[in-house]
Amino acid sequence: MRRAAGTVVSPALASWVAARVAVLGALGLSRFITSELGARATGGRTASGLLGWDASWYEQITAVGYAGLPSEAVRFFPLLPLLAKVPDLVLPSGIAVLVVANVASLVAAVLLERLVRTETGDAGLAARSVWFLALFPSAFVLVMGYAESLFLVSVIGGMLALRTQRWWWAAAAGLAAGLSRPLGVVFALPALIEVLRDRKGTTPREVAARLAAVAAPFLGAGLYLAWVGWRLGDALLPVQVQQEAGRRGGFVDPVSRLIDAGGALASGDELGSGLHLPWALLFLALVAVCLRRWPVSYGAFAGALVLVALSASNLDSLERYGLSAFPLVLAVASFTRHPSVERIALTGAAATMVSYATLAFLGAYVP
Repeated sequence: MRRAAGTVVSPALASWVAARVAVLGALGLSRFITSELGARATGGRTASGLLGWDASWYEQITAVGYAGLPSEAVRFFPLLPLLAKVPDLVLPSGIAVLVVANVASLVAAVLLERLVRTETGDAGLAARSVWFLALFPSAFVLVMGYAESLFLVSVIGGMLALRTQRWWWAAAAGLAAGLSRPLGVVFALPALIEVLRDRKGTTPREVAARLAAVAAPFLGAGLYLAWVGWRLGDALLPVQVQQEAGRRGGFVDPVSRLIDAGGALASGDELGSGLHLPWALLFLALVAVCLRRWPVSYGAFAGALVLVALSASNLDSLERYGLSAFPLVLAVASFTRHPSVERIALTGAAATMVSYATLAFLGAYVP
């Protein structure tokens, strides 16, 4: 009976629904705070709701394209607005973006459950992984019109393809990752690791497929940058815009950035930056767990993404980068096997996600 019920309501679907109830509740709470308690949201964030922050850019790109927007729009990679063009034929652009993002979020959860089952055969671990992905502190962006959902579909599906040696599927996933976010090129690292892991008996045709899996993330990003260069005359404009002050900023070595964040937290100066330090340390610890308990390609992918996030002069959105490093979720799920520990961890994750979502809707936290 329990198995039958699980078939009807899978962990992927149940966690997907629960996350949306929680985030919509956070949106309702933020609107109550602004309307009834007299608080003022920054930049109309509460009114924007699920289309606030970066989601508003994806909505505008879907509606009018890059040409009708300021040049800074090019820092948003094209896969989400391209796919949103399909429902945009019959729906408002904002709704179209939300439809694509939320459907992709459900697909990512299904793929994660399949990936963990394939790797371990442990249905409980697979279910916990899906729930922790849905309730990750920054996972409220999976309900908003953000590209993280598509990125997760690409890299989780791509990892499943890599681990089962379906190289052309891995190449397709890598291409999508490169088109969805600048971070997509990092997927070439686990692809390279898996390609080199077992090279016995490879035919020339399989060698070509393996090379395609490694090159595809760069190809996806390269296609977009080439298009920007053709239309705007500078292929590196998305990178340059992202490195401007107030966004990601210039490159900083991760060790120095952690030391600076620790100093800011201790002194009270730039407290917002310092508050990212506990998350940075937690993410690094989870990378170590990944390297110890999961195949090396998982830990390498998560570690590379965390290091990229920590190499920015501006640590805003660090928690969202952690969400993109999905093996961190697997690390959490792997040491919360005891039911009471699982309940406490999931409750804490859900409460933190609702808190961050509420702050983001009020404009007090940058997702």
